[in-house]
Amino acid sequence: CMRYLYLLTLMGLKFDDDAQYLLNRAVALRHELTMYGKALSVIIFDRNGKSAEAAIALKSLKEHTVSSPEKGRYFDTPRAEWSWHSYRIPSQCAAIEALHAMNDEATASEMRLWLLQAKRTQMWETSRASADAVYALLATGGKQQGVMPLAEKTPVYYTLYNHNKVVGFNAESQSRMPQTVGYFKQTYTDASATGATTVRLDKRTDGLSWGSVYATFSA
Repeated sequence: CMRYLYLLTLMGLKFDDDAQYLLNRAVALRHELTMYGKALSVIIFDRNGKSAEAAIALKSLKEHTVSSPEKGRYFDTPRAEWSWHSYRIPSQCAAIEALHAMNDEATASEMRLWLLQAKRTQMWETSRASADAVYALLATGGKQQGVMPLAEKTPVYYTLYNHNKVVGFNAESQSRMPQTVGYFKQTYTDASATGATTVRLDKRTDGLSWGSVYATFSA
């Protein structure tokens, strides 16, 4: 029921009588929904003229979460259960989408942190979990697309050091994030740069960021 209404909503299709009946049933039975269903209901209600119900559903969704500075925000309820198909990951991703749809970016960022930490310390166990997580983290666009654009085109600066000496850096014109989701590649041939010992990344915007650095060499 919720998936069907969600797909209709994403496709921008007008609800027929059957869909409208299911929508009204979802409003009446929202307290029985899983966290995944509740997250979808926020988006469905918000985009189908039930903003008050969407706000109530979002409040309930947040009340089922806990947070910490290290872990971020996550569900602490059997209604977002673990299972063989990583049900908690899709629930987390759906919640991020719902929070963004309702312009609660602070809470969405906290939930995004948990999602990244889950990948760092454990894994995204299935192809569905991975697809949902990547979409939630990297999808770009505005409110109608539903997900906070983590990979925004904001400046990222780096400085390369050989001990205390600066041996490389990117200029202002090179600092803008490319289309390939933040991937930068720079080639150095100077001996002082190829012997660099440290790289410093300078992020000058607010919000959550995550990344990695690697180096390859050829003779």
